[in-house]
Amino acid sequence: MADAAGPHLTITTDCNTMNSHRLPTCNYRIDRPVDDSYFCRHRAVRAAGRIVGSAICAACELHSQTCGDPIEPPSPTSTAENSSLSDIRKQLPQLVTIGITAFRRPEALRRFVASIRRYYPTIPIIIGDNGDQPVEFDDEHLVSLALPFDCGISAARNAIVANFETPYLLITEDDFEFTSETLIERFVDVLDQDPTIGAVGGSLEIESQRCDFAGDFELFRRELFVRQPARWPRHTSRETHYQIVDLVFNFVLARRELLEDHLWDERLKICEHVEYFYSVWRAANWRVAVCRSVTCIHHQDRSNDYNPYRFRQNLRQLTRLWLDHHHLDSIKITRARSLEFKLTGPPNILLFGVGHSGTSIVTRMIQDLGWHAEGKPGDLDEEFAEHIPIRDLNTKLIRHGEFDDQVAKNILTTLPRPWVIKDPRFVHTMTAWMECFADYQPLLVWLVRDVESVKQSFRRRQRVPQAEPISRGMTIDELMRQAEAIYKAWPWRKLRIQFENIGEATQRFCPERAFRNDSRDFTNGSSGLSKPMTNDETQPPTGGLIFPKSLFDGE
Repeated sequence: MADAAGPHLTITTDCNTMNSHRLPTCNYRIDRPVDDSYFCRHRAVRAAGRIVGSAICAACELHSQTCGDPIEPPSPTSTAENSSLSDIRKQLPQLVTIGITAFRRPEALRRFVASIRRYYPTIPIIIGDNGDQPVEFDDEHLVSLALPFDCGISAARNAIVANFETPYLLITEDDFEFTSETLIERFVDVLDQDPTIGAVGGSLEIESQRCDFAGDFELFRRELFVRQPARWPRHTSRETHYQIVDLVFNFVLARRELLEDHLWDERLKICEHVEYFYSVWRAANWRVAVCRSVTCIHHQDRSNDYNPYRFRQNLRQLTRLWLDHHHLDSIKITRARSLEFKLTGPPNILLFGVGHSGTSIVTRMIQDLGWHAEGKPGDLDEEFAEHIPIRDLNTKLIRHGEFDDQVAKNILTTLPRPWVIKDPRFVHTMTAWMECFADYQPLLVWLVRDVESVKQSFRRRQRVPQAEPISRGMTIDELMRQAEAIYKAWPWRKLRIQFENIGEATQRFCPERAFRNDSRDFTNGSSGLSKPMTNDETQPPTGGLIFPKSLFDGE
């Protein structure tokens, strides 16, 4: 733990130092313990995520240093549930700083600051100006940072992050303009509603048309897709409507904690937008939301002083730089016609079936085609192709009737997309998971096998050749009926596959690879099948894996 916490930290084992009542005063730590843990703002001290134990705080050598008076993030009761949006608006100067990146557009910057003051007279403003045309403001609540010329938008944002002091930072650009619909209090309302959301973005009005850039990431092998968001809209107790997404415009309110966890790559003077939110998505420690009702004008001002730097000749090289950094081959941005869920790309898959129905081998097939079954290293049981933390949650629910939906949601956020999950216990526990799956709307693939074959397999495993097999208190016939009821009630896309009809495809699958405990590398395009795949169903190949249309009962 000492190595993870940073080079300045020495951990002692003296039990007395672990007493939270004897911890030294610290300008970095928020002295509001939860289970003997604290939030620490210091990057060198933070051991894992944002929470550290009291032993780390007691042994820390940095507590005597000062970094200004720390400002606590709002607690869940800082904007009481029975308060109104107008009450939140009154608190905005203590909660929010507006950060503006500026470059060679002085008139646009003056217009933007004037519009802010029209609606928010005393809210703090920090300008990160990396141009050579400084603008003077007579404003006691405004700070302008003089940055090196053309250091880039990423460096300017990092400089703003290093200087703001409120719990939240509103990220903007100099050619924006606030209107009566720029209701920052709705952003705060969303963050106050859900502590797992680290940033919430809005809409931009461009040429009198309101638009948003909200999207979901999907990672298939080494290709990144940005697709129309598919998760259900939500609302706060104050009727602020929002949606969980992966990507939003650079008009976004972010928590201090998220910004401390994720800074911008300063090599990217431009082309930083998608890369930043992709980094947040892959880290899986914060969620992002969009609140489309909050909007501001984006003028997209251009000039001879500005254009040569905005439309650089090395745009392709900058994009290639961050793609290579994340080991990606390409990025494709596609947009569906509506918010309706569409199976336009590789879907997340929930492989479903009674035990001994062949779900393990089919899960391995899907893995070898590029789907992810493991979130963190060690999460996957290679023998049964089951995600261990998910299996443990299901087992606990079956044995003790206990289910922690927040833990379940956190597990799902760690899975890179597209993912595949398999656990026969879902036949018993699916109802408890439905709210967790609502954000992902996975494709349900129900693998059905002849009942007598399933019974024979159970008898061999249980070594009771003549008895009626019992699995977790239910007969096989009862399990089959329950699985069918779940399949019929499934609200999203679903497929039914008959196990006996994939025998030929199973024989074409390489069994040695399927059962070998090795790491799979999809970066070279290999699927792990005995021969390359083909889409020609009229002329079956001599090898490979084919699922003819006749195998599926799709809905």
